[in-house]
Amino acid sequence: MKTYKIDYLWNGTSQHVSGVLTDIMLDEVRSNPKNKILSLEDYTPFIGYKAAEGCERCTWDEFVPHYNCHCRSNRAHCTSDYCY
Repeated sequence: MKTYKIDYLWNGTSQHVSGVLTDIMLDEVRSNPKNKILSLEDYTPFIGYKAAEGCERCTWDEFVPHYNCHCRSNRAHCTSDYCY
């Protein structure tokens, strides 16, 4: 899966959005004619945690708690408010 680093203005507003997107997410941004892309470049994420086997999100999202939950539930994508 290809990933991109992007900066854009959301929905015709001055709200600046930046981050890492996959192909599918980029298509969603481009599908809204009010979004204005300021910069777009190929990006290779650095995954510094143990990734969950077979998890597509673990291949591109650098900021997911990969088995590193503070609540000790030891799940790949813990949703506990304590962990955020």
